[in-house]
Amino acid sequence: SDILTNDDSLTDEERKEYLSIINRNSKRATKIITDLFEFSLLDSMDYKLNIKKLDINEVLREIVAYYIPELETKEFNYDFDISEEEYLINIDEVKFTRAISNLIDNSIKYNDKNTTLTVISRRCSNGIEIVISDDGRGIKEEVRDKIFDAFVREDKARSSSTGGTGLGLAITKAIIEKHNGTIELVNSIKGTEYKIILKI
Repeated sequence: SDILTNDDSLTDEERKEYLSIINRNSKRATKIITDLFEFSLLDSMDYKLNIKKLDINEVLREIVAYYIPELETKEFNYDFDISEEEYLINIDEVKFTRAISNLIDNSIKYNDKNTTLTVISRRCSNGIEIVISDDGRGIKEEVRDKIFDAFVREDKARSSSTGGTGLGLAITKAIIEKHNGTIELVNSIKGTEYKIILKI
């Protein structure tokens, strides 16, 4: 930074721009390291969740409530059909919130205004089903079968510009599987749909 600030050939505007680039890259590098560390922990057989019996619907309501201001700022539509019934499940609230937040973050980052985000919870034959979907751009066919792999990103340029590390969905899958659950990307005509099954 001393070189940038002392070089008389640079204008103040250029110095600010270079320092801004350095700051952005530094934050991005920190996020990659943090995400990689978290993914490595989750991938370890010895890693234990901080489990408590909680109402999964109440947790979901808290998550979506947090996102409403951002959704409205980005001019998204939203449809939350979260059951009023109490679904008590053993979960790590912090990790589970991270998993769901990753899916919602992706929808907001990679879609345009007027996209509708939908979050549904309901009972199913083998537990609790949570569906998080949107009617946005969708995911390209060629990466759909490996979208949960580490460092797979549909659009590298777009992910870089939004600060994506390519680890978000891998972390989400690892968290859900640590809860003895499953997550899949559902083949949908439009947009993106994820289905999570948690056993009771």
